[in-house]
Amino acid sequence: MNKLKANTTIIQTNDVEKPTLAIARRLFKRRNPSVKFNASWKRKPVWVNGGYVSTVRFEASNHKPIVMRLFSDIHEICIF
Repeated sequence: MNKLKANTTIIQTNDVEKPTLAIARRLFKRRNPSVKFNASWKRKPVWVNGGYVSTVRFEASNHKPIVMRLFSDIHEICIF
């Protein structure tokens, strides 16, 4: 069973953008370019203290599932 890479990935932005699964997939793909995976919401985006917070679950065959936070505020969108 392999481990997926789970380091922080960031997109710079000028406004608060509600995170989508497409954004989560794009950020995750930067760290794991050769892995085919599925993404699903564990917790959908919620507005908290000036930004959106959500949790995304990534699953790929022959890899352990991983759950990561997706955060969006006026400065950036990041996954960690």
